[in-house]
Amino acid sequence: MIKELEKYIDRELISADEISRRVKELGAEITKDYEGKSVIMVCILRGASVFFADLVREIDVDLSMDFMVISSYGSGTTSSGEVKLIKDLSEGIKGKNVIVVEDIVDTGITMAHMLDTLRKQNPSSIDVCTLL
Repeated sequence: MIKELEKYIDRELISADEISRRVKELGAEITKDYEGKSVIMVCILRGASVFFADLVREIDVDLSMDFMVISSYGSGTTSSGEVKLIKDLSEGIKGKNVIVVEDIVDTGITMAHMLDTLRKQNPSSIDVCTLL
């Protein structure tokens, strides 16, 4: 936990063990759903990086990884409503199975914009895996 934030935390809502257990479950679900297929796992940086790293270790299918940076935040933690693509995918996704991995979806504005952007590239499928 970041020391500066500890003073704002009243209690723990979800334990590390619960998160770990859920990551294993999600990995097993993805493995089952994509058995015999290849998939591109897209991490939404920076927030999802730890969840993403833990999740891909739990997935047993042919996968590749790519990264995007998208923001709808101004200087604080409140959404500005304006979505900015800061870093796009490195590889094309046309005809590919894509799983977008995000740590938390709060307003859904950023996710909706990003999915619209990805759909324009004509992937075979797009799914979203989010921790919260």
